[in-house]
Amino acid sequence: MTRLTLLEGCLETVEQCDIFLGLILPRYGSGIEDKGGDSITHKENVEAIALYKPRWFLVHEHVAVARQLLAPYRKKDKQGKDLCPFEFDKGLEFQKTSILSDLRVIGMFELVMMVMWLAFLMLIMMLVNFTPLSPITFHRSPGVCRPT
Repeated sequence: MTRLTLLEGCLETVEQCDIFLGLILPRYGSGIEDKGGDSITHKENVEAIALYKPRWFLVHEHVAVARQLLAPYRKKDKQGKDLCPFEFDKGLEFQKTSILSDLRVIGMFELVMMVMWLAFLMLIMMLVNFTPLSPITFHRSPGVCRPT
């Protein structure tokens, strides 16, 4: 019998589940295998989305509030759009607080919101009999939070 790592066991459970309930809390999570890498919770959320699992996410209010409060200090691309994942503009550095432990929490929240809006748009397109030219797929790689 092969023994799974904690991450492998968690991702296998996501693959086998019928529905997925994700929690996005102010503390980023545990099980980070590589320094600066994604937590197990983050990887579970991405896996559930990539597998098109029926899913619900509960987001702690501190995450949503912190995202809004930090928005003016967010780094933007040349077109003025927010960079993803969340980064601060020049000269600012995030410091862990009791309200938010890591900026990647905001990244998880934004991924979930983006997927929710895409699902809503796809539902509208189905209702008006619109067929997209290509399917929407999601990357599982770290730092990628946009559909391809």
